[in-house]
Amino acid sequence: MILSPATARVFSLLWQERRLAGYISKAELRRAIEETFGTEVKPGERKQVEADLIILGAGPAGLSAAIYAGRAKLNAVVVEEGLPGGQAATTYHIANYPGTPGVIRGRELMDNMLRQAQSFGVRVDDYKEVAEVDLVGEVKKVVTEDTDYYALALIIATGAKPRLLPAEGEDTFRGRGVHYCATC
Repeated sequence: MILSPATARVFSLLWQERRLAGYISKAELRRAIEETFGTEVKPGERKQVEADLIILGAGPAGLSAAIYAGRAKLNAVVVEEGLPGGQAATTYHIANYPGTPGVIRGRELMDNMLRQAQSFGVRVDDYKEVAEVDLVGEVKKVVTEDTDYYALALIIATGAKPRLLPAEGEDTFRGRGVHYCATC
């Protein structure tokens, strides 16, 4: 694969941030693009979305909530900062998740959950950085860089991160030899 010098620079910056082996947030991607091109990434036109339920986070908990909301015929929207799947999606294999046949790759499990939620009519908006959440009053509001979401209920399922190993080189080798186990 041949990359343009600008694209190569973006990947170089992301590599320095130790993010090419796993999750890359929109903020990290924007920062790398802005540093490379010397210009600010501007949001597009603001949109408004009204729903019965807003779910913040598209990891296993958020997508499980979305599946049940969709089955209940709620107008539900999932707002995710990065790619749907959360920490589980960056896991090479998962060997102890209910309903899975032995071992399944994390990305495959999360893709299955995402498709199932969407099959029930749930909207999933990914790469949406949440700037503000207003829980006061009957209608809840979530503000991202380009969208205002309104709903009568909100579920916060923003996930977790593993406690990092306090060892030299951990950040360099995370996802490339250093791995974490949720049950450990």
